Amino acid sequence: MTSPDPLAGRTILMSGGSRGIGLAIAVAAAGRGADVVILAKTDTPDPLLPGTVHTAVEEIERAGGAGLAVVGDVREEADVERAVASAVERFGGIDVVVNNASALNLTGTADLTPKRYDLMQDINSRGTFLLFRAALPHLRESDRARVVTLSPPITTAPHWLGRFPAYALSKFGMTILTLGWAAEFAADGIAANCLWPETAISTAAVQNLLGGDETVARCREPRIMADAAMALLDLPQDRTGEVFLDVDVLREAGVTDFSGYGGGDDPELDFFVDELSACWFDHGRDQSGVELGGSCCSAAGHVGADHRFQLRRGGAVHDHPVDAQVELGPDPARALLRRPRGRGLRPCFGEHARDVLDLVAGGHDVGPAGQARDDRVVAEPLQRGRVPRVGADEQVTVDL
Repeated sequence: MTSPDPLAGRTILMSGGSRGIGLAIAVAAAGRGADVVILAKTDTPDPLLPGTVHTAVEEIERAGGAGLAVVGDVREEADVERAVASAVERFGGIDVVVNNASALNLTGTADLTPKRYDLMQDINSRGTFLLFRAALPHLRESDRARVVTLSPPITTAPHWLGRFPAYALSKFGMTILTLGWAAEFAADGIAANCLWPETAISTAAVQNLLGGDETVARCREPRIMADAAMALLDLPQDRTGEVFLDVDVLREAGVTDFSGYGGGDDPELDFFVDELSACWFDHGRDQSGVELGGSCCSAAGHVGADHRFQLRRGGAVHDHPVDAQVELGPDPARALLRRPRGRGLRPCFGEHARDVLDLVAGGHDVGPAGQARDDRVVAEPLQRGRVPRVGADEQVTVDL
């Protein structure tokens, strides 16, 4: 007997959603039987922006769900309260809040006007606060209350904080609020998590503000965030207070190939993402088919905190402890190195290893039958970043 879809008949209240990632999430949820209420400003077509709140509802209904358009501004408390009241009147309650609306302004401090600073903070962090607060009484009444906020993992890395402090503050504010609600309302059973793309996503904002066609060609499609949001909403209710990259939550759902989402062989990493989240190990041969010497790598098991990665660069060796998972892939000759929740691999990969990495491992059996192998492991990342490629004088080794 097939279990009912956990989203069927649920009501989602979303800020924004006329286009891009928000619309993709709304349509995906509608395809699973959810009712979707969209609070957005775009009432009439804009020559620079595709879609309106009304065309979004048309797409939601074509996907199989029921939709409701509320024209309003997430910065205005009255508009937010009207959206909540409309959702409850039409569908009887609210089960999921998706904080999607966001303003992007990458101007530095000296050139950012106070008016544009306020706009960004008001839409991003304040809008997130207003929408959740207004929906809170109804979330408390739901038996599967969820909050999904499209905001990044918090970092104090100077190269991000110094690049656009005001924008970083507005997005980190969304994350802090969401993680705070996960703790504050845990007793009410409200699961609150954040979701952020590993790579840039092909949206109107990227097209118009961040580089045009050349950048869009290196972006993944909004569909990857929609699929990740669906996977996130399928997680058990006790998974709360976490910040997920789209690829991480999809891997938990069993997805390992992201090539179908676009972006080409060298997708652009998104803001606040500067590390590999995973890479595949191809045993035995390099990309040209040359047999490699060395020792063996574990294709199953655990790399514990007492093991160390080494980055060799120009003769110098820098090693760091790391806690990571090495898992058998669908191809017996491949394995996946995956970081556990809340931890990164930046100490071992960092800003150097973005192309093909030589990984040397030793002392463990590999393969589904546990046979020992004696070959070098070449790791080909799922994606590369905006940093120099690994040169001939550098390699990454792992001692298991």
